[in-house]
Amino acid sequence: MLQTKPNYYFIKIAVLALFVIILCALNFAIYDKNQIKKQGEFIYLQLRPVDPRALMQGDYMALAYDLELQPKISAEKDQKKYMIIAPDANGVAQYVQLVDDKNEFKPVGNQKILKVNYKYLRPEIKPNAFFFQEGHGKIYEKAKYGIFKFKGTDTYILDGLADENRNRLGK
Repeated sequence: MLQTKPNYYFIKIAVLALFVIILCALNFAIYDKNQIKKQGEFIYLQLRPVDPRALMQGDYMALAYDLELQPKISAEKDQKKYMIIAPDANGVAQYVQLVDDKNEFKPVGNQKILKVNYKYLRPEIKPNAFFFQEGHGKIYEKAKYGIFKFKGTDTYILDGLADENRNRLGK
């Protein structure tokens, strides 16, 4: 009876190819976020005060946004909705409406779309945490706004925090 050895050459090639594909996908995601940071449009979301510390995660600020209080619409647990916002003259986001499907809504002018998750029947806008270097908590205690940068109408990142005059805090 003739036994054949498995061809490890093809397995090594497949693993290497998969590794390269994963690396390319990660690099593209990082590049895309950096493009939003460089070219994105600023919109400020007003913050509500929240406890800023976590023992296991290091220094960070838990974020809650005033806009989360705006829509008085009930939702099922773990449901996703989309909030339409528009910046006022100062660049601060104002609530326009809440929709179930972002594809059904076509933004007008400078309107943007935020994804809203309903967790325990409460609206929650992500990201809901801002991490900073340990020992820099005092700098961010004055935060009144989250600085969001948008690419298009519905792709965004939290770029930093700002004080009551909308001046960036930290570096």
